[in-house]
Amino acid sequence: MMNGARLIGPSIAGAVIAAAGEGYCFLIDGISYIAVIASLSYEYETGIARVHENLFAELKAGWQYILGYDPIRSILGLIAFISLSPAVYSAPPVFAGVILHGGPQLLDS
Repeated sequence: MMNGARLIGPSIAGAVIAAAGEGYCFLIDGISYIAVIASLSYEYETGIARVHENLFAELKAGWQYILGYDPIRSILGLIAFISLSPAVYSAPPVFAGVILHGGPQLLDS
């Protein structure tokens, strides 16, 4: 999902900028957070989010599991490498138009 969003998001943003401008692109991005807020609200109301007894003990157990299980360690290492590589940093749509004085073509680079 994360890599799909990186692939599809800039393409959609370029089309929105070309059709309506940077402001609408930013508005759509802001509206997309409603789903996150709704899901967190649902967890709170239903009690799905439980209180952790000892946060540091659970973090330690999680790290021990990651370090002891090769497939998970490999996947998380790969995601960390890709996420920290400079190729993933691109100009957000508002900066493309206002600061860099570009348009949709700037998001493709």
